[in-house]
Amino acid sequence: MTRSITRGLAVSAVSALALTGLSLAVVPAAHAAGPEVTLLSQFTGFASIRLNDDDFESDLVNATRLTAHVGSTGAQVTFQYNADPEASDDDPGWTTLQREIRGSGPYRSITWDGDGSNQNFVGERVAMRAVATDESGTSYSTRRNVEVTGNDSPVHSVTVSTDSAGYFTQPYADSAKTSTRIAVSGTTSATDGTVELSAWRSSTGTFVAKTALAVEEDSYKLPGSETTLVPSGRFDGLLDITGFDPEEGAIAVAASRGADDVSPVELTPQTIGSISAYAQDVEVAGGQGKIAIDVLDTNGQRVVGAEVRRLSTGALVGYTGLSTFEATQPAGTTEQYYVNTTDADAYSAEQDVVSDPTSVETYTPEATSTENLFSDGPVFDVDEYAAGDITVGVYDQRGRAMPGQSVSYQIFEADGEAPATYRTVVADAEGVATIPFDTAGADGSYILATLPTARADDPDAARWTEFTTGQATLTLSPKANPSLADPGAQIDYVARLSLDGKPLRGRRVDLGYRRGVEVVPGNQADAGILVDGRRVLSTTATTNNNGTLRVTVDDAAETPQATEKGGRLTVATGLTVASPDADEDNRVDGNARASTTMTTSFGTAGPGSAAVALAGANNGKKADVLKVTGPTSLAGERVQVFRVQANGKRLLVTTKALNAAGDLPSLKVRDKNGAAKTTYVVQLLASARVKASTSNKRVVR
Repeated sequence: MTRSITRGLAVSAVSALALTGLSLAVVPAAHAAGPEVTLLSQFTGFASIRLNDDDFESDLVNATRLTAHVGSTGAQVTFQYNADPEASDDDPGWTTLQREIRGSGPYRSITWDGDGSNQNFVGERVAMRAVATDESGTSYSTRRNVEVTGNDSPVHSVTVSTDSAGYFTQPYADSAKTSTRIAVSGTTSATDGTVELSAWRSSTGTFVAKTALAVEEDSYKLPGSETTLVPSGRFDGLLDITGFDPEEGAIAVAASRGADDVSPVELTPQTIGSISAYAQDVEVAGGQGKIAIDVLDTNGQRVVGAEVRRLSTGALVGYTGLSTFEATQPAGTTEQYYVNTTDADAYSAEQDVVSDPTSVETYTPEATSTENLFSDGPVFDVDEYAAGDITVGVYDQRGRAMPGQSVSYQIFEADGEAPATYRTVVADAEGVATIPFDTAGADGSYILATLPTARADDPDAARWTEFTTGQATLTLSPKANPSLADPGAQIDYVARLSLDGKPLRGRRVDLGYRRGVEVVPGNQADAGILVDGRRVLSTTATTNNNGTLRVTVDDAAETPQATEKGGRLTVATGLTVASPDADEDNRVDGNARASTTMTTSFGTAGPGSAAVALAGANNGKKADVLKVTGPTSLAGERVQVFRVQANGKRLLVTTKALNAAGDLPSLKVRDKNGAAKTTYVVQLLASARVKASTSNKRVVR
């Protein structure tokens, strides 16, 4: 099996029909004269030349495959495209593709790169067709309005990598196993979900045997680097081709991710050649050893669907699949396995193929080694520690856990002397014992030394692990407090959680921001923690392997751009909860109870200047009605309203907060002198945002 170089792509109404029914008819547009020809590919209405990792194993990248079925073995086949997506077969503009045409059986295929290295037609629609010619004439099979998509399109590409496959038709009628299946693999620019497979049945002119294969991420990386060149995935599975015509010698396999690639696959009948069985491991007495079984044909290729039985009893073991078949066998036994090549279950020396004898050896387990485990890692805060966070596993000579074994241990300061004696604990049913630890001791580094008590006379068997504990610290860099940036800019921080200079990784950190004030002419403080392009006041993050994480406080760009100061960033460790499926090296839980804060300032300007205006209406003997107006930047600021006496002395009437518009639209003041004149003035009070100022005087009756 080799990989080919084509790809298909994403969604359309036609492909939706292909995915919801058992079969999808492909109806060609053909001339009445000439040999039968059917263009099978691009049935989704797309021709994708988007990269996936399959391209890097081929001669040509950025290409799509055109595949056709031809009814006449003597017909000459070419493939063409037309820049006019609605072109009829008699219109001008048809261009013949000049690349090599490949064929298997009645199928022909060619690759097209979008008309050159610059991929002129990406984003455009074209017409495509297969052309067949023999002595009877010329016929066409045409697809119109095919969209050419590339790397920048959300449309995924898909590639069938299999171009040859062996097939084995199961003869097991009494077990209802009579299908024929082939192994198919491929790649796609998608990294999850499924790819739909089907096979072209020329006798009915439909794609049949639809099956969904899971996509596994398989991104292409630069050798020696972790840099991902092309995010992509792969798929592997079995396709049921029962009922195909074996005389054609090939089958067309279609892969669709709402998109398509149709690949001619050469078919070879398989004859069982050999079966191999070997024990993958020795076992303790009474256990079950694992046996790996491979069934190959006479060409050394794996056979799919072969029935495997035990020679000693004739009992069914199972049926072979895509990979090595696994069986179990009792420890201390020897067995042979045979491939049943007929419908008769009993072993036939003349027809069936048998393996060599396979033995599962046994051994007597002995406690030989230990492994020291720290749930929170070898560096942890005493506030994170809980009973059971430090454990030791005990294992036999095959690396298997040993329940109920006694383990000897010591804990001592790393720069001190080891105690003369050991203490002991006993492993539980999982072969793991808890090591007690007193967190009231001095901060610093310690040594945990463990070994199976059965090997206490062999100090070289001890497993020594250094760990560090105490009170962790959380720091922010830059350390300048307050941190200063220009208005409308941002401040980047690195938070680091460490203990004795060593990082604490995988810890949850809670981030909070309390806004300060935005001075006039600004209106409202709006800085916040930048998360995915948004400014938020709280979020969480996790420390990386260096015990660090990045935090950005961003001030919104606005007009006018005013100083915003007095904000406070708080960074504090939160409760880290271990994932239910976390492995032994990533089970961190608890709270280190460390925190720090930093004050921010976007600009250095002090309180701004603004004025309020006072207006009023003559209202006779009724209450005087005043109106205070100011800019919206004064929203929430406080003003004092005064009466001005004849001698110039001011008498306080009231203190009010301006509304969201910076106004007091209607302020009624009790009239104490009837129709006589009263003079008023308003004082804007000083605050962190604005300087004090006095309005104009207003005289009302």
